[in-house]
Amino acid sequence: MPETSALTADLLARVRPGAAVAVALGAALGIQRKRPSGHYLASARSQASSAPRSRSAGAPTGGGVAVVEIRGAMEQRESDTPCGQTCGYDGIERDIRAAVTDPGVSALVVDIDSPGGDEPGLDEGTVRMAKAIADAGKPVLVYSPSMLASAAVYLALGIATGGVFIHPSARAGSVSSVVIFATQARKLAEAGTDVYVARGLPGKFDPNGVEPLSDLGKARLDEHARACSEDFVLFVAAKLGIDPGVVRSWNADMFRGQAAVDVGLVAGLGTLDSVIAHAATLATLGAP
Repeated sequence: MPETSALTADLLARVRPGAAVAVALGAALGIQRKRPSGHYLASARSQASSAPRSRSAGAPTGGGVAVVEIRGAMEQRESDTPCGQTCGYDGIERDIRAAVTDPGVSALVVDIDSPGGDEPGLDEGTVRMAKAIADAGKPVLVYSPSMLASAAVYLALGIATGGVFIHPSARAGSVSSVVIFATQARKLAEAGTDVYVARGLPGKFDPNGVEPLSDLGKARLDEHARACSEDFVLFVAAKLGIDPGVVRSWNADMFRGQAAVDVGLVAGLGTLDSVIAHAATLATLGAP
C-alpha cells in the first residue's frame, strides 16, 4: 500500500460522498492504468535466463509459457472509463482461464504489479480461478516486478501452484484491510445546506456521508475492517502453512526483496525472464 499523505489526500478527494466502503482488502490508490487484456506466449524469453533464486528453482528448459499481466488497483468488475479499462477480478479470471485452457500453453506466469484492490469479488474470483487452474493441471507461477500488496497477495497465494516470486527490489505484504470513508457533512454545513435523515430504525444508513460520523458508524467501519483483516490473515496463514499469529505480527508491513523471502511470504527472488524459465522447467517435469 502506498504510504504517503499525498496519495491518501488524493484518494479522499476522489472518494464519492457516502461510499460505505471505499477500499476493503486493498489500497486502491493512484490513477488507474489500462490493464493489458489476454495472455501472450513468452517461452522464447526464457531460453537465456537463469532460474529464480528459490528453494525449488530448476534449470530453464523452454516450453509453451504464457504470461497474463495484472496492473494497478483491482475491483470486482472490469469496466471502461475515460482513463482506460479498470482491472476487474472478472477480467483477470477470464484471461487466466483462457491461458490455462489454451492447448499451446504448458505453464502460466501471472505478472502482478498492484497495490491491492476491493474486497467484493476477490474471494469468489480467486476460488474460481484456482479451480480452473487445478482442472487444467498446468503450473502457475506469480511474479511481481514492483509491488505485491494486500489483495494482490491474496490473489497470488490463491492461484500460484508453482510459487510466488518477486524482483529483489520489489515489495510484498500489507496483509490486512482498510476502509476509507469520506463525509461531506462539514462542507454542507459551511455551505448553509441543512440535511435531515429520517430513519425507520436508528442504525439505518449509518454511516452515510452527509452526516458527521457517529460512534455507531465508526464502530461499524472498524468492525468491517477487522473482520476482513482476520479473514485475510487466516487465508494467508493457511496458504503458507504458518501460525496466524505470525501473520498478525507482521502488522500489515511491506517487505522488500529478501525480507519477504525471510518471513516466508514469497518463495524466492527473480526476474520475469527467470520466472518464465522456471515455469518452463516445471511444465517439462509435469509439475501441477
